[in-house]
Amino acid sequence: MQPTAISAKKVMSQVLEAQAQGGQYVEWIPWHSRVHTTGFANANGEVVAGSTLRFFAGVQGQVAQGFNRTLTEADTALRAGEAVMPGGQEVVLFDLGVYVNPEAPTWIKEAIAYYSVLRQKRHATTYEFGPTFAWGRADVGLQSSSAATTVANTTINQSVNGRVMGRTLRDGALIALPAKQPIEFALNVRSAFFSTDTGNSVALGGTPIDNTGQTVTGPLIDSFQREVCGIVGFMAWGYRFSLPG
Repeated sequence: MQPTAISAKKVMSQVLEAQAQGGQYVEWIPWHSRVHTTGFANANGEVVAGSTLRFFAGVQGQVAQGFNRTLTEADTALRAGEAVMPGGQEVVLFDLGVYVNPEAPTWIKEAIAYYSVLRQKRHATTYEFGPTFAWGRADVGLQSSSAATTVANTTINQSVNGRVMGRTLRDGALIALPAKQPIEFALNVRSAFFSTDTGNSVALGGTPIDNTGQTVTGPLIDSFQREVCGIVGFMAWGYRFSLPG
C-alpha cells in the first residue's frame, strides 16, 4: 500500500482547507466489509454459478451479508446506510483488495480467487475490475505470512495466504464514495462450489460451514466447520471525512 506523495499531499491539502472552512474531521482507516458463503448457498450447500456476493449490503446490528447473526464492527464499517454511504461521511480509497480467510478450504479459495469477478455498481453503471486474483489481499489473516510455517497446516486446516497487499490505485484513479451515494462492491461467482466442511453436497454428507458465530471447541476446531472458514472480505485503505453538521 503505497499511495504516492503527490496524491497524498493533494488530499491532505484539501482536508486542511475543508477543516478550516467547515470543521471537517479526517481519518486514515480500512474501509471494510465481509460476507459469508454459507448464506448464499442453496439447501444442498451449493453456491451456484452466477451468484453475487454483495459487500456493504447491511449495517452493524443487522442480519445480512450471508451471516445468520447480527453484523458487528468486525464485519462492516457501515453503521448506517445499507449499500450507500451514510449522510455526513465521505471516503476516498487509495487501494483495495479481496481476501479469503486462510482458514477456508481450498475449494472455496479457488472458486473465489480464480473464478469470480470483482465489480462495483453505482446507480445504473457497473464497473468491472476483472478477476478477483488480480485484486488479491493476502496480507490479512492468522497465517498471512511466513510465520505460518511454525504451525502444521494438517493440524488446524489452514494454509498460507502470503504477503500480497491490496492493489494501489493510480494517481487520478482514486475511488470516491460521496455521502448518501451507492457503494455496492460485489463478487460475481462464475464457478459453483459447496460451502460445506467436506466440499461435498449436503446430500452426500457435507455439513454447511457455520455462519452463526458459534464457538467451536474440541474436535471441531480442526475442521472446516468454524465460521471463519467461510468468510470472504473486502478491504480498502483511504481517508474518511466527516462533513459539517
